[in-house]
Amino acid sequence: CHLRPMPSFSTGVIIAALLTGSDGFSLAPQMRSPLPKSVSIHHSPLITVPSLCPATTIARHSAPSMGLFGLGYAELAVIGVVGLVLLGPDRLAPLAKDIGKSASGLKEVADSFTEGLAEGNVEAEKLKTAAPDEVITAKVEEVKKEL
Repeated sequence: CHLRPMPSFSTGVIIAALLTGSDGFSLAPQMRSPLPKSVSIHHSPLITVPSLCPATTIARHSAPSMGLFGLGYAELAVIGVVGLVLLGPDRLAPLAKDIGKSASGLKEVADSFTEGLAEGNVEAEKLKTAAPDEVITAKVEEVKKEL
C-alpha cells in the first residue's frame, strides 16, 4: 500500500478550521473527483484524504458439509481404513452392509433427540421470560393435573 503525499494547504485555512470549532473539513465539492469503489477514504480531524489502499473485505467461508452423523468424508475414510485393518476384508464387508441398513434408523434417533433438545430449549426460554408468579402457577397446575 503506497501513501501519497498530502496536498499542501495554507496555514491560514488550517487555523481557520481549528478556530471555527469544526470537526474537520474537506476539499470543496467542485474540487473532488469521484473515487473508484476500491479506494477507501480515511478521515482525520483536519483533512479527508483518499487512501490508495484497496478497501478490504472479509471473505466468508461456507460451513463444511458433513457426510454421515456429523462426520466429514475424511473422518469416515479414516474410520473405514482402521476398520479394514482391525477386522480384515472378510468380516468388514458384512459388517458394513449391516451398518448401512441400520444407518437410517440411527439417523432418525439422532434427529428425534435433536428435536427434543430444541423443544426443551423453547420451554426453557418461555420459563425465563415469564413472570415468576406465572411460572409457579403453571407448575402447581401441572402437578394438580398429574394427581
